[in-house]
Amino acid sequence: MAEIEAYLGNKTDHNSTTLEHVCPYNPTEEWDDYFGEGVNDIQDRLGNMILLEKDDLRRANFEIKQKAYLESHFPLARKVATYSQWNLQNLNAYQTWLSEKAIETWKVSYS
Repeated sequence: MAEIEAYLGNKTDHNSTTLEHVCPYNPTEEWDDYFGEGVNDIQDRLGNMILLEKDDLRRANFEIKQKAYLESHFPLARKVATYSQWNLQNLNAYQTWLSEKAIETWKVSYS
């Protein structure tokens, strides 16, 4: 993810960066409402992760996380903040967008 951040113009400092799970491990009931029974199936998906400054967001709801993401200098966090809610449809959309950025980041030119 750091390479995609760099491709988007943000160099990361690995000492002050953490891997943030948008939908947290051990989700609250509010997170269960977003994802239903599939809440435990999405936690390790790439589309549920961003890089972020070390934070105390942990199990916060999406509205709180969204505000923090908007203020972040990480482009991936700001992208996730553009979604009005964090549900399976938006997670899939973000993951598709992220895969497109990965292809652009690591494209190989053939001679």
